[in-house]
Amino acid sequence: MSNLIPNTDWGQDRTVAELPLHEAHFIKISTTCGDAIDLIRTKGFDQFPVKNADGKTVGVLTAVNLHSRLAKNQVKLSDPITRCVVRDLRQVSKNVKLNELARILTRNSLVIIEDKYFISIYDELDCHS
Repeated sequence: MSNLIPNTDWGQDRTVAELPLHEAHFIKISTTCGDAIDLIRTKGFDQFPVKNADGKTVGVLTAVNLHSRLAKNQVKLSDPITRCVVRDLRQVSKNVKLNELARILTRNSLVIIEDKYFISIYDELDCHS
């Protein structure tokens, strides 16, 4: 007879692939702050994953960080978004269990899934469908 306590952690039986993921809209690190504001307004998103010139995801531009830096005169509308990019980013595969994703989101506020999808701690995850 086994004395092991069964692991009943939420999400251990489901993977990220089961979430209703939407492809991220990536922007380039060379995008100007002014163009980023236009994208925020026209796309209706307040955060965009950012790729460098080599196509590698390097972080996320958030509207809050961009507006804060502009308000403090740390960047100008004509500057590239480089100094506004949040680098607190973790990359994972679709095979990651949801309980592990939850743990990752306690340490990293932004997650890129297979360099295609984007989740942040600010998103509402519909895990019950």
